[in-house]
Amino acid sequence: MKLCQLLALSRALVVLPTWLAALAQSSPQPRKALICLRYDDGLESHLTTAIPQLNSFNLKATFFLNAIKGSAEVIGQASPALLGWKKAAQQGHELGNHTLSHPCPTALGWPQEVAIEAYATEQILQEVRTLDALLDLIDTQKTLRAFAYPGHNTLVASQDYSFRLQKEELVQYGRTGGNRNSVIKKF
Repeated sequence: MKLCQLLALSRALVVLPTWLAALAQSSPQPRKALICLRYDDGLESHLTTAIPQLNSFNLKATFFLNAIKGSAEVIGQASPALLGWKKAAQQGHELGNHTLSHPCPTALGWPQEVAIEAYATEQILQEVRTLDALLDLIDTQKTLRAFAYPGHNTLVASQDYSFRLQKEELVQYGRTGGNRNSVIKKF
């Protein structure tokens, strides 16, 4: 994980509890608010730090996952990641699709053979379908998932594949970026 991502995650985990505590003390009347919290890449720190913090304030978030480690270090034991994401879904957190292998451009450091430039549209769509099937096994309550474009990239082979995601009804909506200028394509 890049240093800037670590700093953003650690800042969010420090600021959010402080902000929520101040909000709770500012009024004796219960307040309702909508905060859009999303986490990309299904990191171990999401399971060990972010989710417990969110749960302590009864907050839910969307976690955009890619491949999930399906085995444990010890034969006969279940994957901690698999169990963790199943529990997160049962606790009301949304599990979103971020493709199976998270292909990004070579400009972001991906090796050419696995970079988005090496993909065809059908290949990226198959990754979305495959991860959807895996997520459906983990979270049986949701059938249509949110989607985060890997590397904020909607193009494969110079083609915008968001139209195919919509046409084939593979996702509920697609999200690019991570700031207030992000494009959200609601299908």
